[in-house]
Amino acid sequence: MVLKPDLPASADRKIWNRILQAVPDDYEIPDRAFAELLKPKQIASGQEAKICFAIVAHANEDVLQDQVTNLRFYNPNASVVLYNGGPDPDFGKGVDIDICPYSRPLNASYKLGRFLPDVMRWLEETGGDYEYLINLDSDYLFLNHGFETWLEHTMHGYDMMGMYLKLYRTRQDSEGWLPGETLWAEWDRWQPFFGTDSFCGSLNGMQVYRRGLIRDMLAGFDWEQLEERLATTNVYALEEILCSTLAVRCGGRVRPYPIDPIRYVRLGQPYTVEDVTTARELTDLFFIHPIEREMSDPARQYIQRLSQ
Repeated sequence: MVLKPDLPASADRKIWNRILQAVPDDYEIPDRAFAELLKPKQIASGQEAKICFAIVAHANEDVLQDQVTNLRFYNPNASVVLYNGGPDPDFGKGVDIDICPYSRPLNASYKLGRFLPDVMRWLEETGGDYEYLINLDSDYLFLNHGFETWLEHTMHGYDMMGMYLKLYRTRQDSEGWLPGETLWAEWDRWQPFFGTDSFCGSLNGMQVYRRGLIRDMLAGFDWEQLEERLATTNVYALEEILCSTLAVRCGGRVRPYPIDPIRYVRLGQPYTVEDVTTARELTDLFFIHPIEREMSDPARQYIQRLSQ
């Protein structure tokens, strides 16, 4: 059992409550079969995780460069790939970074949910050198070293990890959580694609997928069905459901993030310099979200100075 996190300092309570919509009061896993997936399997653990960070962005190339520099400073063994989700085909080309060739504008027809499967497919086709794939929005930044070692330890015996990960078996389970409510409204269309009687959800950013699980997910992936559904779906934030549900379908061992490392992740109001100063003193906290996507933002400038 994991208790709900306390409200972080300076957090907006309404925004924080939106995050907690996906977290039941005592965060118990309601289903025995799903709980079984939370049990670790025996996997040899090394010293540091080999990570590939996948960023989805479409504007402000200077902010992208800042994020890439930040990721490489705090995660020196990691690689980084960009998914260009905007209409400018040249976006990101001025940054020393791989760009996923399956990138496309993520508009009303192509929702954000397709970003991670596209990156997974490309990495497998090219033989990308990584053990864990982690997705990022462009307003995440790191504050402390040690994430690579922490991740390898935390993922020992697991294949996937997400923030506030939960199984949704009924419409009642999803009450108050818009992604789940809108998926249930279209469940007759999506159930044949998932091939499950329920779905799994977590916050979008910092989802972790082990490479072996990704291979299993892609082996059973029906791209034609996905394209058909993405073209007309009204599911809100499908990216919070799509890959985590496929991970469970494939029998991946999944787990939620421990609460302490995600205390400074929220929706809405960006963090301030004062917030960053407080967060950085927490040795078990590695990243923060959101930071304003402007190079003139004082909190971003402060974090930038820390890595110089």
